[in-house]
Amino acid sequence: MKTITMKLLDYTLISLLAGTAPLAAAQEASPAQPETPEPQCGPEGCQASEGLLFKVRTRGDTQPVTAPQASDAAALAADRRVDILQVQPGQATATGKFSISLANGGVIWATEDPQIGTAELSVSAPGLVAFDGARITKPVQFYVRSNYSAFVARYELAIYRATDTDLVAPLATVPMQVGNVSHVDWDGQLPADYHYRAGDSLAYVLRAYDAQGRFDETTPRTLQLVRPDEAQRGSDLLRTSTERSLGTALTDDQAQTQRLVEDVFAGNGLRLQNIPLYGSRVRIQGRNLPEGYQLAINGETYPVDLERKFAAEYLVPVGHHSFDVALQDGADGLGGAAAGTGVPAAHRTLDVDVTGRYFFGVGLADVTVAQNKVSGSTATLSATDPRYADDIISDGRLAFYGKAKFNGKYLVTAQADTTEQDLEHLFDHFTQAYATDVFRSLDPDLYYPTYGDDSSVRRDVDTQGRFYVRVDWDKNQALWGNYATGFTDTEYAQYVRSLYGAAIDWRSHAINPWGEAKTQVRAFGSQAQSAPGHSEFLGTGGSLYYLKHTEILAGSDQVVLEVSDPTTGRVVDRATLVRGVDYEIDQIQGRILLTRPLAQITRDNVTTLTRDTPLDGYTQRLLVDYEFVPTGFDDDEVTAGFRGKQWLGDHVAVGATYVDENRSGED
Repeated sequence: MKTITMKLLDYTLISLLAGTAPLAAAQEASPAQPETPEPQCGPEGCQASEGLLFKVRTRGDTQPVTAPQASDAAALAADRRVDILQVQPGQATATGKFSISLANGGVIWATEDPQIGTAELSVSAPGLVAFDGARITKPVQFYVRSNYSAFVARYELAIYRATDTDLVAPLATVPMQVGNVSHVDWDGQLPADYHYRAGDSLAYVLRAYDAQGRFDETTPRTLQLVRPDEAQRGSDLLRTSTERSLGTALTDDQAQTQRLVEDVFAGNGLRLQNIPLYGSRVRIQGRNLPEGYQLAINGETYPVDLERKFAAEYLVPVGHHSFDVALQDGADGLGGAAAGTGVPAAHRTLDVDVTGRYFFGVGLADVTVAQNKVSGSTATLSATDPRYADDIISDGRLAFYGKAKFNGKYLVTAQADTTEQDLEHLFDHFTQAYATDVFRSLDPDLYYPTYGDDSSVRRDVDTQGRFYVRVDWDKNQALWGNYATGFTDTEYAQYVRSLYGAAIDWRSHAINPWGEAKTQVRAFGSQAQSAPGHSEFLGTGGSLYYLKHTEILAGSDQVVLEVSDPTTGRVVDRATLVRGVDYEIDQIQGRILLTRPLAQITRDNVTTLTRDTPLDGYTQRLLVDYEFVPTGFDDDEVTAGFRGKQWLGDHVAVGATYVDENRSGED
């Protein structure tokens, strides 16, 4: 009786749903169109000329949820149900040569970007190390992440005393395996030359060397020697916080490893970058990865976030590159959060051929030709454009943008736009800048683009003129467009301006033992379109500061926070502030608003709780350099400069700076 009731229910529902299909088709059909044949419905669903319309499936008779002895209608109601399932949005799909489709609907794919990208190198270690007064009691873990290991021949980890600020005498040197993700355990052996005690700090630095001996170096980081009980207390706190964030039980070692991996992937610790990079940037990304599985690329473990997404980046030279991608059961992976057999859920090789060649371009040509015929009174046209005196009027515009790459090394970016002009004067003043470009002066708070997806807008060229070209190779650059002079190497010959014109920045491949290029040259030339402005502000405890001038050129502001000793005037520290992060600027009113108040005095140098004077500490100043267009400014002058530096051996360098600035008699 139960089975017959379920079948009747199924056929009744199918008939009702089928009856709605012709009604909907009749409402949408035009009287002039031929009548659509009715769908044919049966136990397997409803079919039409275009294929399957829908299918209704019931599991009440094969997989009942009620007890077998149930017989009344109320008890059988749970089995008299129809579940209509719809594919949920958000399923990741990708097709092509460089993609892997997973059984659960996820996908992994690779893309190639012709721009080489930014080199990244970072190292992490525990902040607290157990020290019993004589030795480090357990090995110290170090994790390394990089995105350009293809250019590296060896890694070298150096440990110093924290007081060795110049990093001259390493206490220990530990070789590491080269890879984009690698780790090593240091045994903690320290030389007996120094007396160590709990509370001392050690500094560690990672260097990456290429085959020619050039090296990159990370920013020094510290770890502290503490008593074993303090180290255990820190491990307990770390395990508790990590378990709370991941929602699973972990051991002390698993929690420590998880935190070190998160730390090494959190940012870029590169301080010196000398190894030349060429080729392309390959990105491997994934979405909707199955729960409880660990990702490995070329045998190196990569973390997957809580949304089951990941992104890995590789800077690789020209040639064929294979990426072995494997999803392994999490029981053998980092953290051990999931239990399983360790059998790969997916294993495939992505082959990417980096050719080193790339081109993208877009352009337009617009020409308007019109006949000019005027009859009757011409008094109203006497003061108009003189070109209307001609019988034929011809206007036009040429514009293009292009990006090309050659030999995997030279990246060329170019843009030109003549704007709408008479054809006879189409290229007049083609290399001049327009300081009051309206598109650079728009207030981003008054407008924003909306595309309905995750698109973003980025201006790939920085120019106030009609023409822009930039060539990048190795760590060198030559351009015609907007640039910052960047003469900041010396204390008394600094020259910081934002100009439009030609500039070249070149350095040699050879470096000295301290990581500086043996030869550096920077030169520029510009037909002045604006005047430089400079304002200095003493910290007042507030956030709002007004510049000396208004109508500031967009993008020309450079803001620096300077900390100095009030007694000697010696500059202790300088920090460059970032627009949009540390401050906002109103170019029209010449107003700067800091995100945090700027105090007059900082007490970073005062170690005592008491003060000898009310204003005891270092002085903080805000230095702002910018460009503006003054009234009656003569823009027919030329500004040019040169900066060169040459190392003579390893300990002596000779440099020279020359700048010639001409502006309305104030040379």
